[in-house]
Amino acid sequence: LLWAPFVRTRVCVCSEAWLFNSSAVARCLARSLSLCFLSFLSFLFFDQCWCSTEMQLEIEDDVLKETVFVTLTFFGVYYAMLLNQSITSKILAQSYKKKDKKFIKYYNSNDHEMLIADRVVGNTMEQLPPFLVLYWLAVLVVSSRKGDNISSVVKSGWIYVIGRLLYFPAFIVSGSSKLGIKPLIFVATVPCYAVIGYCAYVLLQAVIQ
Repeated sequence: LLWAPFVRTRVCVCSEAWLFNSSAVARCLARSLSLCFLSFLSFLFFDQCWCSTEMQLEIEDDVLKETVFVTLTFFGVYYAMLLNQSITSKILAQSYKKKDKKFIKYYNSNDHEMLIADRVVGNTMEQLPPFLVLYWLAVLVVSSRKGDNISSVVKSGWIYVIGRLLYFPAFIVSGSSKLGIKPLIFVATVPCYAVIGYCAYVLLQAVIQ
């Protein structure tokens, strides 16, 4: 159920993309299928590794508070990105209207400002489900198992949020080319991928032990 809204979002985006770029539809469908696959893996995890045990969920107040703060801060950043995307779109639409030209809202790579706003939101959405699911599962399981690394798990969420914040200026300075993204983007993305990988690792380690 956690994954359903994101799969629905992908399907809606696909319906819009079909009007503008058929190759974008293929990429969008591939990502939707990958989310469905991850939802299936999540179900197997709960069924085999969680529900079959008698583990009681125990989480300290300070751990819970910081985890909630990380999550709320992340969503604050996320909605700020959506607001920036909406404002950028409206400003460009008005500019095109004055010039009596047609403004392309979706998959617009002609306007650099719109491209930046879209990529910031798009990249954040792509990694949002894995981060939130793995982050919260790692915090809950490691905390319940009294793991010594619970503090580092919780703090890793702040690293992810900072990485999301860095993506916007990194894309403005570096951007992308016809050959793909430029190295400066990795300053923002690699730490985020590392956090997701770390949460998956400690979660698996806690379950195995």
